Amino acid sequence: LALHWIGTPFVICQWVYTPWWAFVLSFVQVFILWCLNFIAVEIENPFGDDANDIDAASMQEEMNRHLMMLLQPETQRIPSLVVRDDTSEKELTEEEL
Repeated sequence: LALHWIGTPFVICQWVYTPWWAFVLSFVQVFILWCLNFIAVEIENPFGDDANDIDAASMQEEMNRHLMMLLQPETQRIPSLVVRDDTSEKELTEEEL
């Protein structure tokens, strides 16, 4: 990125005629690439102590709570389907239309 930062103004000067446009186009291009680089650094290491990092310890504690909840006797019940006879086949086909 440092070579790109140094070389971009020279290349842009060949494409535009005014120094103002050369500065603007060089700045925008270099700024975008540096921003992408910093975003990539954050994505490579999402776990850490920064304010925007993922808190792995709390996520693990929450996962453990959910797994412990699944071991409770109340959660061992198997759901069942209740079939009602009050709805006829004719009513069901009319609702689909």
